[in-house]
Amino acid sequence: MIINSENATKIDAYLKDNDEAELGKWPIELSGEKKIVPFYKFPLKLLYYNINNGRFAAEKRKREKDIGRELNSLDKEDTKQIKDLLLRIFPDKTKALKEDIRKKGQMEPGVITFDGFVINGNRRMAIFEDLHKDEATGKWE
Repeated sequence: MIINSENATKIDAYLKDNDEAELGKWPIELSGEKKIVPFYKFPLKLLYYNINNGRFAAEKRKREKDIGRELNSLDKEDTKQIKDLLLRIFPDKTKALKEDIRKKGQMEPGVITFDGFVINGNRRMAIFEDLHKDEATGKWE
C-alpha cells in the first residue's frame, strides 16, 4: 500500500486545530485485540479510497483491464472511476444506504489508516461524495 506521509501530516494538523473533530469512542478490533478508540469527523478531502478492498476486486480488475493500467486512488481522475465502481456495485443496497445516510447520517464510523486511506467505509465515502454533489451545502463534505 502507498504511504502518504504528506496527508498524514495534514490529518495530524486537522486534529490539532479542530477539537470538535472527536465525536466519541467506538469499539474496534486491532491486531486481534478489542479496544475502545476515539472516532473523528474528517473532511472528505483528507481521505482516499482503498482500491485493494476485496469487496470490489473483480470490478477493479475489469476496469483496469479496460483502461490498460492500474487505478491510483491518489489520482483525481481515477478516484472518479473508483467512486463509480463503488456506487454501481449492489445498486439496490447502495441506493438504500444512500437514503439511510441522507435521513439518519452515518451511524457507524468508518476506519482509516493514519494517512487517510479507507479500510472500512469506501462505499459510504462514495455516497457522501454523491450526496455532496446532489446537495452542495457542505453538510456531506
